Amino acid sequence: MRLSISDETYDYIVHLLNLNGEVMGEFIVDGNEMKIIKQSLSEGGDNCRVRPNFKDDDQAPEFIFHTHPFSCHSDIGHGWPSGGDLVATLKYARNGNKIHLVFDTTGIYSIQVIGDVSNNVNLKELARKLDKAPKDDTPECRDEYLKWVNDIGLFRVKFIEWKNSEFFII
Repeated sequence: MRLSISDETYDYIVHLLNLNGEVMGEFIVDGNEMKIIKQSLSEGGDNCRVRPNFKDDDQAPEFIFHTHPFSCHSDIGHGWPSGGDLVATLKYARNGNKIHLVFDTTGIYSIQVIGDVSNNVNLKELARKLDKAPKDDTPECRDEYLKWVNDIGLFRVKFIEWKNSEFFII
């Protein structure tokens, strides 16, 4: 599926990236355009760790996003999805989520679970493994990180620069 972001949605995302703290929300795909329909699944306030307001056993929205605003880069050191983001995405996929987007100041990270979404995956063990991921805040390290995470075989994580107005997510 080819997905585009309207100017209106892009402007809204830029607004969210300028807030103090992460914001989580839901979007829909209308034709081939992404539209944010809820930004209130959770807000971090001035917290750089957002928590959803739906429980692990609730039906998760098909399309979820959250932000990694500039104000949080000093806390997390980089803008790509953290190990916690990936573990959460696996939990969401178990309950119906198809795509989790992370909007960062440099671009968009698209996360899909492609491996075993059953309860056979030990989340604590996965989190420990993900903590060993490359972490330097450089484009080269980002590419190394993406390869490293994708090689695990559970996720397909892509990075799309903001300058690209159209991208593939599925």
